[in-house]
Amino acid sequence: MIEPDLIPGRVLSRQSIADLNALLASLNARKVERIAVMEPNGFRASGLVKVFNQAHLRRNLVLAESAYGLFFLQKGLVSLMAIRSIYETVAAYLAFEREFTAIMEGGSLQAIFEFVKNRTHTTRIPKLISEHGAQVTATNILTHIAKLEKLRPTVKEEYDFLSDHTHPNGMGTVIYFRVEEEPGEVIVFSDSGPDPEADLQWILVGIKLLEHFEAALDRVEALLPALSTRGEAEKPAKT
Repeated sequence: MIEPDLIPGRVLSRQSIADLNALLASLNARKVERIAVMEPNGFRASGLVKVFNQAHLRRNLVLAESAYGLFFLQKGLVSLMAIRSIYETVAAYLAFEREFTAIMEGGSLQAIFEFVKNRTHTTRIPKLISEHGAQVTATNILTHIAKLEKLRPTVKEEYDFLSDHTHPNGMGTVIYFRVEEEPGEVIVFSDSGPDPEADLQWILVGIKLLEHFEAALDRVEALLPALSTRGEAEKPAKT
């Protein structure tokens, strides 16, 4: 959880901190230790979606909690990397939601099952793609990021900024760690970077982005009872 006493008021208001803590608490409350994929009737599609949801939930929480905790260990650069990953994870999950909602409206149970199974195993590794088929090829993350612009118009600029710190470019190396230049070309370095408060703001912005993930998670989970009902209704008759 975010400690209000560690966040300067000029970085974020007390009410906004309380809102972020409520969001994190809500997401943490959704964690479970195990999911039974197969339903009593042998239907597995709903269970696979639940597994997909739980994995993305945990990924987002690990990234958010790591970004926040590492900042106070003077690892702000790694925090920015984690926040960039939150942008990617939220964008990818919202893409899943859009596609899942569409196939739920007109797809067969087999098509729905295949879609979820393939999305669970998406990859960019050629060997795995050759083994499992082109349908598991992961979409370029920039495609998903671009579609977030409807929710957050500045997302592309934000993602590019975070990416420049993640990559070993000037922003992620010399510019980040060189915090001061003294006379005679003496460079002073710091593990905390040139502007720790700016890094802290990015962490809090990234955590707030999880609001969109939670809303999408709610919408996907709302579809699952009907999917399970359909699985029961359309199960093969016993002979």
